[in-house]
Amino acid sequence: MTSVSVPSISASRRVEIQGDSVSSQTLLSGQGHLLIQHADSCYQLRRTAAGKLILTREPGFGGRK
Repeated sequence: MTSVSVPSISASRRVEIQGDSVSSQTLLSGQGHLLIQHADSCYQLRRTAAGKLILTREPGFGGRK
C-alpha cells in the first residue's frame, strides 16, 4: 500500500493507493473534480451528473497552445 499527497487549491490531502489502483471516489472526494499536473499542462478530471468521468485540459495553465 502506498500513500501519496494530492495537491489541491484549497488544502492538501492524502490518498491511499493499493497496488496500482485507486477508486475514482477516493480521488475526486466530495468535490467531484481533481486537477492533474502533467508535463507543462494542467488537466481536470471530473465526475458528470450521469456518473461518468471526463478529463479536459485546462486553458491558461501553461504548456503548448
